[in-house]
Amino acid sequence: PLVDRLAATASARAAVISRGRKASSARRYDRGGWASLIFRVRHRGFEDIWPPLLLVLLVSAAWTPLVATGTVSDGVCDAIDTYQSAFSLLMTVLSLLLAFRLNRAAHRHYEARGLCGLMIAKSREVSIGAIAHFSADPKMRDALCEIAVAYPVAFHVHLTGGGGARPKSELRAMLEGIVDEATLGVLLDASHWPNTLTLIAQQRLDAALAAARATDRAVLAVMFAEEILDSIRAVAVALGGCERIMGTPLPFVYVSHLRTFLVLVLCFGVPLVFACSWGWAAIGLAPLVAFCFLGVEAASIECERPFSGTPSKNHHDLERFAIAVSAEVEEMLRCAQRASKFAF
Repeated sequence: PLVDRLAATASARAAVISRGRKASSARRYDRGGWASLIFRVRHRGFEDIWPPLLLVLLVSAAWTPLVATGTVSDGVCDAIDTYQSAFSLLMTVLSLLLAFRLNRAAHRHYEARGLCGLMIAKSREVSIGAIAHFSADPKMRDALCEIAVAYPVAFHVHLTGGGGARPKSELRAMLEGIVDEATLGVLLDASHWPNTLTLIAQQRLDAALAAARATDRAVLAVMFAEEILDSIRAVAVALGGCERIMGTPLPFVYVSHLRTFLVLVLCFGVPLVFACSWGWAAIGLAPLVAFCFLGVEAASIECERPFSGTPSKNHHDLERFAIAVSAEVEEMLRCAQRASKFAF
């Protein structure tokens, strides 16, 4: 039975599924943790913003000594102060551009999380429907529950781009104990695991209906099959939504315009304009101001693509979702076994 196969392979399967995410990248909700959050360097997107940040430091380090030592005349500083209001206007516009950028990226991030929740809920519904409505046919019940357990794994592999990169031995280990050998062979030969599983699920459901038409439960079987079919279609909708998010970045013109003015304002505006009033402190303050603005851009980059083959704390943990659904289906099957011993 599927329940015994799930129990026997649970630990090994979980280890293989979770292999792509380092322990330090696990997502945990922590209401406190101020010190660990403030001083944490990793997972803040530094790799995306260090070039402009370094440029700000270099410009401020080159310009500030000229101003502080009097090499640059006071007349130059007076001229810069004259146009400071224009610079303030640029900073305001830049702030609005960054706010919109982060807002759209965060929306994509949370929309993806909602779609993942839909996938989990509908996978559960498939297994619950199969267990409840096909109790008299354990083979068909297990065949549909296999799909419910395998789909989150396929969802994870597809969205993180692991289908082509991971060796077949690793992909086989992910589904070992879940699907039969024939189905596993079909999946390993397919380039799109979720679509393949959706097709197999509908074929199995059609076979169950064909068998039920010859019985006095034909009408009920059709009703139950429609419920399960709706859930199968819903997981495909969730996948399509996530594919859309991963495949449609913000328009090039917007990101290009934003980054152009980020570089101009932060690298050549802040150090030049404020060095006259800040003095030597500009060498440290200019990069600090730049980091504040560039950090928003880094957060946007991390949020707009919620899934990754090398996940950080900012990417959704599809691995945990797949493992959780597997454990829940195993538990539901065990509950069904215990309940079948009692007569109602």
